[in-house]
Amino acid sequence: MTRPAKAVTIAGLLASVLIVLVPFWWIASMSFKTYEQIQFATSIYVPRPFTWENYVGLLGETRFPRWLYNSLVTAVVVTLATTVIASLAGYAVARLRFPGREAVASLILILYLVPPALLFIPLYRVLGELGPPTAWLPSFSRIRHSPSPSARGSSSASSRRSLGSWRKPRW
Repeated sequence: MTRPAKAVTIAGLLASVLIVLVPFWWIASMSFKTYEQIQFATSIYVPRPFTWENYVGLLGETRFPRWLYNSLVTAVVVTLATTVIASLAGYAVARLRFPGREAVASLILILYLVPPALLFIPLYRVLGELGPPTAWLPSFSRIRHSPSPSARGSSSASSRRSLGSWRKPRW
């Protein structure tokens, strides 16, 4: 590679790195600014005065540590479960001989070709038909169970009376 071509390559790489890293610098510098500095665009590139006020508020006035812990636990559990299940399924498809093996392998390959964003459309329709969570979620916690007729030692007539005495939930 000639010297001018090398210089152009290095300049292009530096420009690419700046394009990628400047937004991260901007976000990080904004987190160390006061509300007034952000609102009135003073000290645009370097925060003056440098303050930890936002982090103190985040860690002290919110439940952010708990939220972070919950997110990390969820991410680790889902990642481990997905890895174990996918590796077992992959082993089965790759090593074991069973009827329909080629069809399963083809189906897996075809499903990888579907962009995940397309799955939002049917998910939106299902959630739209269910309605807001406040309409259907409480029904799971309000399900009432009565002892079975055999546990009470009663007849079927008594069980019919007990079923008739159930009240409808008020939601």
